[in-house]
Amino acid sequence: MKARIAIVAAMAGELRPLVKGWKREVTPEGVTIFTSERAIATFAGLGLERARLAAAAALRLGPVSRIVSAGWAGGLHSGMVPGGVWRVSEVVNGATGEVVETSHLNGVAELPTVLVTTDVVTSTEDKQRMRERYTADLVDMEASAVAEVARRNHIPFSAIKAVSDGHDFDLPGMQRFTTANGQFRQRLFAAYVALRPGWWKPVARLARDSAKAARNLGRELERYIAENGN
Repeated sequence: MKARIAIVAAMAGELRPLVKGWKREVTPEGVTIFTSERAIATFAGLGLERARLAAAAALRLGPVSRIVSAGWAGGLHSGMVPGGVWRVSEVVNGATGEVVETSHLNGVAELPTVLVTTDVVTSTEDKQRMRERYTADLVDMEASAVAEVARRNHIPFSAIKAVSDGHDFDLPGMQRFTTANGQFRQRLFAAYVALRPGWWKPVARLARDSAKAARNLGRELERYIAENGN
């Protein structure tokens, strides 16, 4: 069997534009797996532990030529516009400060792009602190865990992220809608928002920006697979 690229995300919406027509299965641990001739794509929910689980599931279908952490990320400054897609050059573990360099070159805009991984959904104040502390461009909740799995298995690691929310976007309290196994409770969130008119426009904006980001991410991942697949 030829080695394939493994793409690890957190949520279904991040991968939907990419995996149309791919074979789909779900493991007993709750990892959704999509496969094609040249790539494997998995997701298992938000957070570090779920990312490790999804990456491990992809490796069991090996051989794997490289692992890519892909999905939505928050922008940390005005240059990170919602819908934009970036090939990350460095991933920073927000808990330890450890830095992992990716195996591809600079981002789509030909500039070094730094992503910091944190274990919580961030407010605008959190974003500003991470920007200042790490000189980072993007924030997510999974990439450093995927990098850890890649390093442990001696497989090249990359990260490709699409901006779903800008540096000035603030939607606090999202943790209450995430289960212990990293699943986002969409119906509960929708019911909560329905009773709070002040959230209607921001949530609609986030939905539009996330959908645009997923479409652009899908196209970029298709290019990446064509460039790096066997």
